[in-house]
Amino acid sequence: MRWLAQPLQATGLYCGMKWLPPFAMHCTFICDDETLQAQARHYRQRLIEWQEAHNG
Repeated sequence: MRWLAQPLQATGLYCGMKWLPPFAMHCTFICDDETLQAQARHYRQRLIEWQEAHNG
């Protein structure tokens, strides 16, 4: 999967952006609600941490 993102990463770096590893969750159509909610919380926390690091 890493090679699929290389064009996006290269474009972002060219534009002066910092590349972060992608967030992916597989098999969402068969996971239970608890797992889905846990992943949503994890993603939300990742976004909050990014925002705090860049906007104070």
